[in-house]
Amino acid sequence: MTFLQPWLLFALPLLAIPIIIHLVHLRRYQTVPWAAMRFLLAATKMASGYSKLRQWLVLAMRALALAALVFFTARPLASGITGWLAGDTDQLMILVVDRSPSMQQRISESGQTKLQIGLQRFSEWTSAASIQKVVVFGTGQEKPIEFTSSQAIVGDPNVSQNHSTSNIPAMLDRVREYIEQNSAARATVWICSDLRESDWRSNDGAWSAVRESFLRLNSDVRFQILDLSTLDGNRSIELIEAKQVRGENGDELSLSFRVVQFAGPRSESVEQIPVEVQVGDARSVVQIELANGNGELKGFRVPIANAKGSAAIIVADEKTKNKAGWGSLRVPADSNLADNVAYFAYEPPSPRRTLVVSDNPARIDAMALCASIPSDPSTECNVETISLSQIDTVDWSQVSLVLWHDQLPDLTALPEVKKFVNTGGQLLFLPPENPNNNEAFGMRWKGWKATDEGNSNDVAVNAIAATDASNTLARVEQWRNDSQLLGNTLSGSSLPLGELGVARICRMESEGTELASIRGGIPLLIRSDSLEENATGSVHALCTTSDLGDSTFAKDGIALYIIVQRLLGEGSARVGNAKNRFVSEESLPLLRDATPLLGDSLALSNRYGEQAGVFASGEQTIAQNRPNAEDDARLVPNEGLVTSFGNLRWYRVETTSADSSLVQEIWRWFVIAMLAALLLESLLCIPKAKALPKVA
Repeated sequence: MTFLQPWLLFALPLLAIPIIIHLVHLRRYQTVPWAAMRFLLAATKMASGYSKLRQWLVLAMRALALAALVFFTARPLASGITGWLAGDTDQLMILVVDRSPSMQQRISESGQTKLQIGLQRFSEWTSAASIQKVVVFGTGQEKPIEFTSSQAIVGDPNVSQNHSTSNIPAMLDRVREYIEQNSAARATVWICSDLRESDWRSNDGAWSAVRESFLRLNSDVRFQILDLSTLDGNRSIELIEAKQVRGENGDELSLSFRVVQFAGPRSESVEQIPVEVQVGDARSVVQIELANGNGELKGFRVPIANAKGSAAIIVADEKTKNKAGWGSLRVPADSNLADNVAYFAYEPPSPRRTLVVSDNPARIDAMALCASIPSDPSTECNVETISLSQIDTVDWSQVSLVLWHDQLPDLTALPEVKKFVNTGGQLLFLPPENPNNNEAFGMRWKGWKATDEGNSNDVAVNAIAATDASNTLARVEQWRNDSQLLGNTLSGSSLPLGELGVARICRMESEGTELASIRGGIPLLIRSDSLEENATGSVHALCTTSDLGDSTFAKDGIALYIIVQRLLGEGSARVGNAKNRFVSEESLPLLRDATPLLGDSLALSNRYGEQAGVFASGEQTIAQNRPNAEDDARLVPNEGLVTSFGNLRWYRVETTSADSSLVQEIWRWFVIAMLAALLLESLLCIPKAKALPKVA
């Protein structure tokens, strides 16, 4: 509880006045012993208890009425539990702001967003509580911002919206460092968020480290969660792919995208909504069908004009100073404008270059052949084979896929390999004949083993391939068709992995995800889960080779070709001048000197990396979008908050209504208390009615 006029509390000693008057009143008459009164006093002794109790009750009501008057004139403020817990204005006040796209949802009749409402409520409270300094930690900000006036927080562009996903545990870890560096004895950490699971990551192991680090502090820290969670039928659009292809009548832009609705009421019938397609300066509209609120459109073709004045869509190439084009997809406006648009950039297909690093290239000739045959006639595919000793000569900027058939690389000695993966490159490990104990990306080869238990040596394994004794080969029994690499084809058919046979397999020690396995649950294809958080590429390991002595991948080559081409397609996004990426921590330095082409015109020039849009940076055209995780409307359950904070002191305040406020004057309650005390005093002071004598 705080007060707008706290100096009036100095009048509380006035509560002693009724007590003094009461004591003085008791001393007004002198007590004189009188023998005849002894019998009268003994007769009335039984009734004196009630009389004394009534006197003390009258005294208490008078003191209570006077105290209520003092509190009323001091104008007390409170807001549920926050009023009682945050009244110490000498403590360090920290605000953690979730600025992710979901916080741009409008939840009030006045059109205010969650972020605006949260900042406004916090500003009202800190202003009324006379708090002078507030330290703000926001999404995407490496360093905190100190405000000497809480009103300045509202409307400050550094605390406005951005398009990156928040990492609440990481921000709280920076808060802990700040408290520790400033040796604050007491601190209250306010967290302004809509409690999306994608931002809180309640199942992340980082929460354990956060809890322990705060418990070790020599500071009294408590957490206040400004709960802005609310769900509605908001729809969002996600870009799947944008690429330039050769059509029957010239170059065309192929677009694949989906519209998703994770929460709110959904129409049971199929409905159509318009999607505005902007390419350069021209616009068109396409209808997309939604079933149960969701829909997807793949391979939508848009003609590309090479010159202005054409009847087709015009591409404003002169703005980007290269051959790249750009545009956007937009759904009709709803409660959240931040997820109604998806941006893209495209250019003529760049050559897809595959680098084969092998100590025995002949054993993976079939894989190299698959990488050299393009799935699209307009795409050029090149394959270069080198040995590990020639790795220093590689121009990594032009490589899409690396087939690594050699000892696992030492990432300390070859940092280019890690950088290649972090920037979107695709890396597929294949086992060498005599693997050593090297480890890379959380993977280590353990040695070859024949899949047929009756064959215990390589000679017998080679005989299997020579005689084509298919009954001795281990078949692929399980694979994940929900993965990008082994997913179903566009027609919905599954990959023919069940037809493959494996004669021998190289066992691998890994904590990655198994995408495919053979008889006995032995992993065949593994995806590494030990990449850096900002890595946009992927690392896989195939635990056999395409050699006929190892498997039938070369003989039954459909699955092998699809896997290699999908890896090439994913890796090709890093090559060329047109980049489609998500907003991340690396975006700020990447777009430091960029020129905006499409997006929010009010964005700060030094904060372009936080915003979705299209930007020209040197020779590159970069389209940035919010991460797809932002479209997932799942909220952190209360059990998740209990687990995340553990023994830390935390409180939750719902602030979803525009009419709610963290600050409320509660003087009316003290007026009511004063009137009630005076009323009770008057009732206690009424003389007791005398009993009338009975008439015989």
